[in-house]
Amino acid sequence: MEIVFIFASHLAHAAKPVLILVPVSDDPNYATIENRLRSELSAAGFSPETATVSEPLDSASLPATAARFSAPMAITITVSNETVFGLVYIANSGDGPPLVRAVPGHHVGEQAPSIFAVQAADVLHGALLELAHSGNASSAVEPERPSVATQPPAREARALTQVQPTPSADKQRSDAAVVSERRSSSSTKEGNWGATLGATLSGSVRAQPFAPGGELGFYRQQRPWGASVEGSMFVPVTFTRSAGQARLSQWRLGASVQLLQPLPGTSVAVYESLGSGISQSHVEGAGTLPQNSRQSSSTFGYTSLGLGLIVPLGDRNGLSFRFNVLAPWKQADIVIQNEVVASLAFPTFTGDLGLRLGF
Repeated sequence: MEIVFIFASHLAHAAKPVLILVPVSDDPNYATIENRLRSELSAAGFSPETATVSEPLDSASLPATAARFSAPMAITITVSNETVFGLVYIANSGDGPPLVRAVPGHHVGEQAPSIFAVQAADVLHGALLELAHSGNASSAVEPERPSVATQPPAREARALTQVQPTPSADKQRSDAAVVSERRSSSSTKEGNWGATLGATLSGSVRAQPFAPGGELGFYRQQRPWGASVEGSMFVPVTFTRSAGQARLSQWRLGASVQLLQPLPGTSVAVYESLGSGISQSHVEGAGTLPQNSRQSSSTFGYTSLGLGLIVPLGDRNGLSFRFNVLAPWKQADIVIQNEVVASLAFPTFTGDLGLRLGF
């Protein structure tokens, strides 16, 4: 019991302060990630403190900010475009500049706080070893040595030597395995759900006028893949000829999968989609003679190919632009007095403009 008490006291005495820098934001992800990072640093033997800054920091502004807080070590947290990343700063007591290392980015999801915290702690440990190896480690990060007055007896010191764990290659490989395992598990869980609400326009090259409409859908995004279910309702279109009129109403319900590809250097993503669904067309005809009036409905399947663009609006929302080509599985003609006035046939085109609302 005496040996355990002395060892615990030594660890508490050797805990080093690490400043966590968090920008002012309404994003709830910052609080979750900051709390998980504090727990990880405390478990690693550091003493974490948190300070807020007006905006996210980069490698150029971090050293001056850390110096303003008199922090020998600091870690930044930045959440942007559904990705969390950061920087690790360590002061250098030598002639060289301070050490700044990046914490790899990770898509915001259920496991993101844990993965970021483990990676940040690993980068911090690696930077300390790098400075120690170069001989320019800051005095603020050098391990403290017990004074003569508090030096334990030789027998207890030998016992402490046996009890204290020391960093090893096996430990580093173990930490790396933990990060890899968490990445693998998160790859099947992370992502986000959302809804799309927008306007659509549909038309065919076979004389069908373009019909405006509205669209509502739900999607699941797990980069680089996405899937969605969408329904469209179109404003009725009227065809007029000397022999009478035909009023066409349409709706569609379909599902699709998307492949998202970010444009380099931007937050915009393009995507290709492949989908299928059902469409119903209902025609009400009115002839010049009452006995010529009739109505008919046709339901058929279709396959669609699309190309789209997503422009982010904040961390979860965005604008979506999409152009689709639909291939109906059968042809349906609209006839007035033996005249084909419209045809619901390949190719049918649709253009969508929608708002994506992430949950």
